[in-house]
Amino acid sequence: MKKLNFSDIREVSVLGDHKFPVFMGALDLVENVEGDTAELGVWRGGSALAIKSRYPNRKIHLFDSFEGLRKPIHSFEKHNEKDFSDTNLEDVKVLFKDFEDVFIYKGWFPETLTDELNDTKFSFVHLDGDFYQSTVDGINFFYPRMSQNGIILLDDYCNLDANGIEITPGVSMAVKELALKYGYFWMPVKKYQAMIVKR
Repeated sequence: MKKLNFSDIREVSVLGDHKFPVFMGALDLVENVEGDTAELGVWRGGSALAIKSRYPNRKIHLFDSFEGLRKPIHSFEKHNEKDFSDTNLEDVKVLFKDFEDVFIYKGWFPETLTDELNDTKFSFVHLDGDFYQSTVDGINFFYPRMSQNGIILLDDYCNLDANGIEITPGVSMAVKELALKYGYFWMPVKKYQAMIVKR
């Protein structure tokens, strides 16, 4: 399958033209890294489709409530309950009708994790949880299971509004806090994304 351009997924992705090149570049970096791929925060499936199109022979695990965001539990969270609820599981399934090894877990992460995933190794994870707790849960599960040189690409890192106020402060808080726990290498990339590399 041809390598996707952002125009191919514009209607089903919130990445935007400015983040898509970084996203695809991060995917290229794991070409020789073994392991499944995953996405936490699928929305309408556009970025997941880009992952699967880049690596059609790797399993992909997709985690989303398909009901929008939970009610925020921290006062610093700016998103609201039910944000990104304009999605539909059946529509996402249609996007992947031509692919095998696509596993979709509907519900609240990490409650949707299965025992089979405990021993799974991952090469690439797109973590788009928006909130502090979902980012913590995502890193805590995926980072120990990343192959060497595997990448977790985080969306909404230091995401600022027009007034320079951070919209998703929990994401950067979680990344920095868990760097102390795991000792991982991470860096901001482009606008509103960060990359964790397993060493």
